[in-house]
Amino acid sequence: MLGRESSQQSFLDASWSAESLLEGEGFYELLYREGPRLYPDEWFADCYDESTGRPSVPPGRMMKLLLLQTYEGLSDREARERMAFDLRWKAVLGMEVGEEPVAQATLVHFRARLQLHDKLEAAFERFLERAVEAGLLDPEEVQVVDSTAVWGRGAVEDTYNLIGSAVRKLLGVTADRRGVSAETVAEEVGLECTAPAEEGSLKGRAEIDWSEEEERRAFLNEVVGEARALLRETAGEQATDPEVREAAELLARLLRQDLEPADDEPPAGEEPEGPERSRGSGPSSPESREAEAGESRPEPDPPPELPDDPVLEAGRAVQIRRGVARNRVVSVHDPEMRHGHKSRKRRWDGYKTHVSVSAESEFVTAVEVTPANQKDAGVAPQLMDQQREAGLAPDVQVGDMAYSPMELRAAARKRGTEICARVPPATAAGDRFSKEDFDLDLEAERATCPAGEVTDRWYGRKGEGSGYFAFDGATCAACELREQCTGKDPEKMRETGYGRSVSVHARERLLQEARAKQETERFQQLIGLRPVVERKIGHLRRLGLRQARYLGAAKTEFQARATALVANLARMAALLPAEPKPRTGWAVAA
Repeated sequence: MLGRESSQQSFLDASWSAESLLEGEGFYELLYREGPRLYPDEWFADCYDESTGRPSVPPGRMMKLLLLQTYEGLSDREARERMAFDLRWKAVLGMEVGEEPVAQATLVHFRARLQLHDKLEAAFERFLERAVEAGLLDPEEVQVVDSTAVWGRGAVEDTYNLIGSAVRKLLGVTADRRGVSAETVAEEVGLECTAPAEEGSLKGRAEIDWSEEEERRAFLNEVVGEARALLRETAGEQATDPEVREAAELLARLLRQDLEPADDEPPAGEEPEGPERSRGSGPSSPESREAEAGESRPEPDPPPELPDDPVLEAGRAVQIRRGVARNRVVSVHDPEMRHGHKSRKRRWDGYKTHVSVSAESEFVTAVEVTPANQKDAGVAPQLMDQQREAGLAPDVQVGDMAYSPMELRAAARKRGTEICARVPPATAAGDRFSKEDFDLDLEAERATCPAGEVTDRWYGRKGEGSGYFAFDGATCAACELREQCTGKDPEKMRETGYGRSVSVHARERLLQEARAKQETERFQQLIGLRPVVERKIGHLRRLGLRQARYLGAAKTEFQARATALVANLARMAALLPAEPKPRTGWAVAA
């Protein structure tokens, strides 16, 4: 049942003694002043059942507690301590001086309730509406977009330990369904090196000489053999139990992504079918690289065959895959994490937070969290949609070169927004003439080269809208600028009749338009606004957004949105004029 804050003040309210401490405190003062109006208890009514249960802790108080915790970067235990001993917290939260803090579980349950009802997203939109009403945010204000790395919470492991963790996860889920211990299931299947252990990683427990390639080969295939055996053992349960199926699919995916059949595969040993087992053999790559990218058991039906995949095939020797699989899972504990790359040398494992910031008022207007390998341009339309849902209609979105794809520009134009981002310069092999040195007349389907030669030979790709112009081979072979233009053999060009060609983008008109705008003064002014989002991202990092506090993309997005809301409140505190303080003392009657 929804709990409500009492409108009656008590002689013991912390605000009597602590209100003066909040003056000039920015975020604290704003939350004390605006919190009850921004997020009253009644606003959370759809999250509670009004007909049953006892009254909850007032949700308006819990919301302020969540924001204070995020602002200070505290754990649940530390936040509870602040509630007990910090008068400023008590005053902001509307507590009495001696009032006991809420239990840590109450805060955990409140966050879960907000997630279940998408209430934090609604709270973010409500703030933006309040900022527009207060005249602090112009709905058509220019937006600046960018992204930042978020290190994931899940443990990142190398191939050996990654497979071992996935095996133990499937063991645990299976054992829970069967009503037995994981050790019992491991014994039934005949697992030894991947069986549950009290301490140490799978590699750490392996009694092998890691400098010996043959021993590494044998150990890898032993681990893989046990994983295959467990997949076969649980095949029947996978068909009926979603959790077992999910854990099995994760294990199978890890095997496929990190392994490949051995190059010179000899006959491999049989894999374990029960307590007796033999060690498989086969060549392997060098030492594994560090990771980047119930009830009573029913009689199961005959287990189906594993998918037709060489890595999952019984008895097949494998080696660690050369190269990194696309969209590689890097953590069993958080399978949504991915490899992210800012450059060739700078990488991280986890997520990416995409934000849009208003250029003048510097409020965060949209937040989206994706796996770290998601490209920025693919997420930008979602940020625009969030802004529209909040009642904002910016004319321009400013970004770096990652936001330059023509597909994004076309999507933005449909939403009534212009993308302002530099287009990557056209390049050609050997520093020869690039496409920018040619005059392309798309209306007349004609191209003119730097030497003044004109061609109307157009070859379009059916259904794509793209294609290329081709110049006459004999003309190109005799041209004085040939060496600056093409590396094709002159005799070959004369023979085939085809000289230099120039590719045309499917949205070439939009590309030409974007290149032309780059030369305007307005573009230079807009692109100069990019430091706004960089400063805001720095603020979000200081508030703790650099490291995920929870597992999973949904909870990481919850953290990112809470952090952005706190940053917005801090910005509002700097923009709003101070209100005169009401007198809170007691006068003695004469």
